[in-house]
Amino acid sequence: PANGLPVVEQPRGDLEAADSWFLGEQGPQDIYPDTSQLDASHIDPASVRFMVKQVEGADVVSVWVAKNHAGELCLIANIGSDGMTASSCATREDFARDGLAFGANNILVSWDGNGVTVGQTKG
Repeated sequence: PANGLPVVEQPRGDLEAADSWFLGEQGPQDIYPDTSQLDASHIDPASVRFMVKQVEGADVVSVWVAKNHAGELCLIANIGSDGMTASSCATREDFARDGLAFGANNILVSWDGNGVTVGQTKG
């Protein structure tokens, strides 16, 4: 590149890996604690799969993946003791191109199909 900076490849989503999370039966740990929040986002409660729970700074972050009723792939996070919930869904085409990510309460959450990454924003 003309500016001398390395080229960073756009992250991509692995659809085959993402689909594999939904092959097995839903276990007790996969049950999302508040189905009314799923309903509001049109997320199919039977598709929810628990991914990770970790501490980031002062916050405990729990993350699930799911599908909505339109078949899109979704990422859900509960952040902090107040139970703030954030979610985002993407079409399969968009997921394959970009994966799925969002930021909330200074926490970044992303899913590339293989696994979820949770981290703090800078600043």
